[in-house]
Amino acid sequence: MNNSLKKIKCLIVEDEPNAQELLQDHIELTPSLTFVGVASNVQEAIQLCIEQKPDLLLLDIQMPRFSGFDLLDVLPKPVPLVIITTAHKKYAIKGYEHAVIDFLLKPVSYEKFAAAVQRVEGQMGISRSDFESTIDEAYVEKTSRILIVKEGRVDKKIPYESIDYLEADDNYVKIHLLKSAKGFIMTKNTTTKLLSLLPEEEFIRINRSYVVRVDQVSKATQASIKLFSGQELPVGPKYKSHVKDFFAYLTSSI
Repeated sequence: MNNSLKKIKCLIVEDEPNAQELLQDHIELTPSLTFVGVASNVQEAIQLCIEQKPDLLLLDIQMPRFSGFDLLDVLPKPVPLVIITTAHKKYAIKGYEHAVIDFLLKPVSYEKFAAAVQRVEGQMGISRSDFESTIDEAYVEKTSRILIVKEGRVDKKIPYESIDYLEADDNYVKIHLLKSAKGFIMTKNTTTKLLSLLPEEEFIRINRSYVVRVDQVSKATQASIKLFSGQELPVGPKYKSHVKDFFAYLTSSI
């Protein structure tokens, strides 16, 4: 990544703490964005816009006293680019009347968030490839059975025993965790790279997108794998025979 490149300054305008946290996580995972603050209401947003001069607003509509549209009406020109984030489809038409870049329904998935940001990058004449390296570093502490990956800029230590399964998500991998409030860690990597670091007798690929931890499998067929967590994942055609042989001990299920 070229450190001299100017990142897109991103301000969250949102009154719900959970939504604030999710959007901040998404920003951390996006190389072209930098987080400059969060406002819980229109008054705070106006002040932060004056102080931080953001390039992009992640804007909720329903907030105390004044709405997100009220904010757009009073901000001095030029108004930052806007991605609306809301739980209500009814605001979509009015949002596009305000020339917003995109309209995302809550809860906002990273896949849809990243696609919306790409449109922002296009508007600003920015190429994401200028900000991206190939994949983040990942490695293991074999003696302590810990996988270490980066989530955004932060190193995350993940004990093997806490992993439920891995899921490919565009240029990222979601590491789904057992007994975790957030549920997963997202890292810029590939399932192939992470699988190569994990014990081959403990983790198995069941299709191009999914790798499961063997001792979390409660039921296996040639069509799908069911985990003790309740998640059911499809088995890819080219992996059916391998899955059948690997889980032959689950004789009632194959």
